Amino acid sequence: MVTESPEGYQKLRTIDLPSEALMKKIILGLSQHDYQEVVKMGVESFGLSQSTVSKAFIEESTKALEEFEKKDL
Repeated sequence: MVTESPEGYQKLRTIDLPSEALMKKIILGLSQHDYQEVVKMGVESFGLSQSTVSKAFIEESTKALEEFEKKDL
């Protein structure tokens, strides 16, 4: 399991909410089953570099999004 530093969590707590444009891109990515791209957009929107986020996180987030997509609403 990979954990982030306390400074990383603090940074996430102080950021603004995502823009409407970003949210539309995320929804579009989910509807097109482009889960990895959605995760990358989310990471970039928080001002984190790709190197800051581990490959394992991206893979696990992709799996979580796929599971979410399978659920009936």
